[in-house]
Amino acid sequence: MNRTKQITDYLKARYAILVIETFEEERALNEISEIAKALSHRLFVWNSTLGVQINGVVVGDKTFDLKMALDFCEEKAKEDGSKNIFVFCDAHNYLTSSSNPVYRRRLRDLAINIRSRGYRSNCIIVAPSFEVANDLQKEITLIDFPLPSRDEVKYQINNFVNSW
Repeated sequence: MNRTKQITDYLKARYAILVIETFEEERALNEISEIAKALSHRLFVWNSTLGVQINGVVVGDKTFDLKMALDFCEEKAKEDGSKNIFVFCDAHNYLTSSSNPVYRRRLRDLAINIRSRGYRSNCIIVAPSFEVANDLQKEITLIDFPLPSRDEVKYQINNFVNSW
């Protein structure tokens, strides 16, 4: 199964938290953005220096802290008829077993609420590596995001050449 279809299927099945392990954050965000468009979902992206953004514009006042960002995302998920993908780019630093448990608890609460309250939302953590803490093991689905294959590189080169 190709990766885009796999991610899309997990999102449609309302898997609450996906973790994409990759050093290629930009490439992963581009693929997630395309999936969000295809599914007609709003795409919110969080990182620790900008807070929550939509289409590159910061939308969450005081959302630099992960807990505040998760609170903001839950408020957006509660909105009637909203369909959302929340991407967290630096969250892996806050979710280790040795980090503050408040962050892991708040993420678990959001995951539980996505399932139990029927929110049409998903969380995706994009990280170069991810240590799954014991209290998050049942909430997280890991997705490998390998380097591009030879065919993908060839396709990108051909697209670039053809555009010139």
